[in-house]
Amino acid sequence: MPCSRTRGHASGLCRPAQGSGEARTCSRTKRFRLEDCQRAESSTPIRAIGGVLLCASVLLSGCLSDSFEIKQPLADSHVGITLAPEVLLEVDDTAVKWGSGKVGEALSTVLVKNHTFRLAHYPIYPTHKVPLKIKVIAKGDIASEKGLGFVKAFVTGLLFFIPSGVIQYEDTFSIIGSVSVIRDTQSYGPLTVEASVAANHILFSSPESYARQASALALEDFANRVSLALNRHPEWFSP
Repeated sequence: MPCSRTRGHASGLCRPAQGSGEARTCSRTKRFRLEDCQRAESSTPIRAIGGVLLCASVLLSGCLSDSFEIKQPLADSHVGITLAPEVLLEVDDTAVKWGSGKVGEALSTVLVKNHTFRLAHYPIYPTHKVPLKIKVIAKGDIASEKGLGFVKAFVTGLLFFIPSGVIQYEDTFSIIGSVSVIRDTQSYGPLTVEASVAANHILFSSPESYARQASALALEDFANRVSLALNRHPEWFSP
């Protein structure tokens, strides 16, 4: 009997100890689950934002297209009087980084289209004598946007390039030319003519596609400005 009471007493003492251990285990389990829930809840907004940006990037990257804007576009139609029947074009465009070799062709096309001259010889000259020559020395460059461009790049990198298909970047294609008129031994000018076109594109778009369109647009605008500048000096072409 004493032994029985001792065993009973001992087992009675053990039960509370086991209960306390289970309580501590349960408490720790609840705490861990609570912390996991809190971590999951805190990460949910981040995941949601990332998901939204990813979806927007995928959807809008197919919708966004390159866009172009002529800086300070001309107001008139550029069509003026015919200054002379024909003219020779002498063009130095080696300093035009994005359109070398194309300035003369653009000029000859636009000068005839605008009726500034009936013929603009370039690059092949006729065998007969042409008393008028237009001499053009041009240089051009490409400039990427500063300030805001840095902010865009920072945000794109911060969000692990998720918005790279949504944020647009701007490159400006600019050209400046010195235009002189030579009639026999007399020289007139030079006139300074400038043109620039902004090309907006997404980060990973092929530069060939938007550069080709931007350069063509800049050259056409430059040629129109040369045509307009020459029409302001008809006295240079009088016999």
